[in-house]
Amino acid sequence: MLGDFVFINESADSVTLNSDPYPITSFDANIEQRFDPQPKTGQDGLWPTYDYDGGMEITIEGAILADDSDDYTTKRAVLTTALRHKVIPRTRRTGILQ
Repeated sequence: MLGDFVFINESADSVTLNSDPYPITSFDANIEQRFDPQPKTGQDGLWPTYDYDGGMEITIEGAILADDSDDYTTKRAVLTTALRHKVIPRTRRTGILQ
């Protein structure tokens, strides 16, 4: 049985799952393992490479308990804000190495 747990994202948005407003019936997190061997140049075979984590897929089944539609909408927004991936813009650096 899964107890209450708090999910906190990179932006410090948090949501407590399997609690009063968010009872969960099923939780599954799958992390893709990526392994991309590199071919040897001018030779037969592949260079070994390290495994690394790819994307993560979270599947949650449950309910959002609310008193009315406004309360449901607010709780749904809190849940999706905490679980949504934060897009970090890439910074382009220009300069001279010395």
